[in-house]
Amino acid sequence: MRFYLGPWVRNRAVTWAKRWSPPAGAVWSFDYSSKRHSFGNQDREGVGLFMVPNNVFLSSDYREVVTGDWSSPPSEGNRIIYAQQIGLTGANRPQGSTLEEWFLSSLIIHGDVDGELTAKPLMPGRGVYTSHLGLKTSVVPFDINSPSATKQIAMWQKEYLEIKAQADSGVIPDPEFHRRWLSKMGEVWNKTNPQDIFVPEGHPKPTPIPHRTSYSETFNKADGSLGPVLTWTEYTGTGLAVASNQLVNLDSSFADNKARAEHSTSSSDQFAEITAVNVNEEEFQVWQVLARHNSSTPESYAFGTLYILSVPRWDNEIYRWDGSENEFGPLGSSSTTVTGDGAVVRFEVSGSSLVGKIDAVTEASATDTNIASGLRAAVRSVKDTGTTWTMDSFSFGDLVESTGTGNILLLGVG
Repeated sequence: MRFYLGPWVRNRAVTWAKRWSPPAGAVWSFDYSSKRHSFGNQDREGVGLFMVPNNVFLSSDYREVVTGDWSSPPSEGNRIIYAQQIGLTGANRPQGSTLEEWFLSSLIIHGDVDGELTAKPLMPGRGVYTSHLGLKTSVVPFDINSPSATKQIAMWQKEYLEIKAQADSGVIPDPEFHRRWLSKMGEVWNKTNPQDIFVPEGHPKPTPIPHRTSYSETFNKADGSLGPVLTWTEYTGTGLAVASNQLVNLDSSFADNKARAEHSTSSSDQFAEITAVNVNEEEFQVWQVLARHNSSTPESYAFGTLYILSVPRWDNEIYRWDGSENEFGPLGSSSTTVTGDGAVVRFEVSGSSLVGKIDAVTEASATDTNIASGLRAAVRSVKDTGTTWTMDSFSFGDLVESTGTGNILLLGVG
């Protein structure tokens, strides 16, 4: 495999969203873009790391960072132009004798908490950093008591302040929700005093209280609006509805349709899943579950399955939506496994690790640091004129166990 640094490409073939995609031929991607990359209507903006097969060579717009696989050392000369653009040169230059070590160093040690100069830091989940570089998953131990955890703790403190502000303003309809979040963080990181770690200095340090971990929707109601168990907001499109006690998409115009469940988990490390009751190979159809969803904007991660009749082809892919509803992806790796009737589509977001599963089998994985907070979940569908698929049994909640599996890589971080 070969790796390149270079620009994302505006995908104008997609009519229902502003999408930025990897260059043609890429089979894996990571987004290094910072806030200064506006992703407006430009054809290319922002920088990514892309993996292509050995027989694929990208244009001169891209700089190859390694020839071969992740065991080969990166070449400073070949990547210097884009390394400067994403703020990873000079004192901020990542260290490592392999691309894998360089990649982790660039995020764990040199990530930017505010995301102004380069990508935000890699975040751990359940005691480890999990990263997906190409087809390889690495697990790196995380010690919250280590000086090297400073940036990660700063990210959690920013998340606490966001949650506290939402609880105070009523966006989260529980004025004590920030205390429940602290309880969950203490549970995850085995701390009896989470308020002393995750609340920034200069702010009151409230006592944690018990939290809730999961929510589910049955769709067992009269035909029409979504419900009855959860409260829903259809913030894009109007096609999602309940019919015969199941979730359907009544739209047939390639329009985007999204609905957010207005309930908050106690952690941004989440799962979201839905059962595909009846899947048919007619025309074009997309169904996704969205996790780590912002409470008031479209910002979220998405995983789901897509069928294109004209190819024909199935795609199981991970995407990211920003606050202005721009779509990025597919991120990471993806599969073309057929999604059959009764399949459970599940998305797990833990730290900076994103894993999509169908019937408990991993079908897509990615590493992304852009969204570090978000406590809600949603569903999404786009379809053409074919018969709608029917979905059922939506649920989401806090992840209880780590999703990280793979090789242990010991990386010096301080």
